[in-house]
Amino acid sequence: MLSAALNPFQKISGAKALISGILIICMMSYFGVIAKFYFPGILSCLNSYSMENLSIKPNFYLLLYQNLISWIVLTIFFIVITKFFQRKEIEIINFFGAVALSRYPYLILTIFLSIIHGKHPELLEISMKDPAILSNPPPLMVFFSCFVAFCVFWQMTTYFYALRTLSNLTGIRLWLNFFIAILLGEAISSRLSMIVF
Repeated sequence: MLSAALNPFQKISGAKALISGILIICMMSYFGVIAKFYFPGILSCLNSYSMENLSIKPNFYLLLYQNLISWIVLTIFFIVITKFFQRKEIEIINFFGAVALSRYPYLILTIFLSIIHGKHPELLEISMKDPAILSNPPPLMVFFSCFVAFCVFWQMTTYFYALRTLSNLTGIRLWLNFFIAILLGEAISSRLSMIVF
């Protein structure tokens, strides 16, 4: 069960992973509107309450654009890494499918955030507008923060297993290329995603 949650790519691949991943991206965009969160990078999720003077509020098409950018940018990095080190024919659909599917921890996070926004919107507003409360946060806010941190770590893990499965890299070469892809992917996707603001 834990293995499947961290590395579903051994059982789901190709067109099935691609279709599932596109559905995940669309659902993330839908629930992101409810949660009032942006997804400007492959790891970024920003509370709209923390951003001032925005010309565009969270909407489905904006969030879909951001999610598509993150998906495409990271997929390209994974393809380049694999092609450079393996130098063999690769199935492009497997890369697009695996990276899209690997976004599912953030879908769970987005659904969680949309529930929080519906039930306890003050948690999202207070955490950004009243820094003093951070010195003595209520238990629900502590749980909220811990769950967000857990999902970020989970998202990193699924990205890692996606690259490992796709590239067959191991050891230091795998870790080094993974972190390079994440850091550069985050920088590029954030720049492209925020260009609309």
